[in-house]
Amino acid sequence: MGSFLVATCIIIAAIIILIWQYLINFGTTPSPNHEDWGAFGDYFGGILNPIIGLCAFLALLFTIKIQSSELQKTTKTLESQALLWEKQNFESTFFSLLDILRKSLIDFNLNEYYTKEAIRNLEKEEIDMEGQRALEEITEKSHSFIKSATSEEDFYKKILECLEDPVKLGIIPQHVGKIFFIIKYIKQANNNIDKDFYLDLLSETLCMSERLLVLYTCLTRLDDPLIKFIQEFNFFKNIEFTNSQNPVIIEAVKKQFNIRSLQ
Repeated sequence: MGSFLVATCIIIAAIIILIWQYLINFGTTPSPNHEDWGAFGDYFGGILNPIIGLCAFLALLFTIKIQSSELQKTTKTLESQALLWEKQNFESTFFSLLDILRKSLIDFNLNEYYTKEAIRNLEKEEIDMEGQRALEEITEKSHSFIKSATSEEDFYKKILECLEDPVKLGIIPQHVGKIFFIIKYIKQANNNIDKDFYLDLLSETLCMSERLLVLYTCLTRLDDPLIKFIQEFNFFKNIEFTNSQNPVIIEAVKKQFNIRSLQ
């Protein structure tokens, strides 16, 4: 609309100037000669046609510019909507996986995990424990075994023993596998997803026993690209070793992961 108005004003102004100049030079008396009228038409046409053509061209350029700007806005809007949809889809799956993980922990029962012989070896008065409490019980059994390491080599050896004998020593491969699956899902997300945020959210969702289980597993799979991803985003930055002052463990872990708080 603006370009059309400008072009119209230019054409009207040009016509007024042309008529004014003609009247000044040739007067206001109409000529009876056809040749004079032909020259009059050539005068107006020769000057106005280029002006009108230029205005039309400029108006076309302005229209194209407006359309291009609107197209860019539409494209950005569609891209924003696509990113929003992608984030919503990611979050929906992410929180569904967290729910599955939490439900599997709630349903966990110590009697279902340990064999009868292993339960007797626990020497606990209460063995019918469920959920996080049961997980903490068997994780503490593993941790007590691991934290007695006398060297870094012995530390890794004890971790491997736990992983190879989960019923006896309390590592839960299936539960840890679910946690790694969520981490892998975050890793495979597009770059517009804030991976650091969702890894922190996952870490905060896990109890300390779960973090320790994941940490011990990571220490045996350091060449795995997924572990490199965990190292890059500092997944274990808030982990603590409960009741452990073993410098062997602290130094061994710090070599692989940037852990700020160890107790």
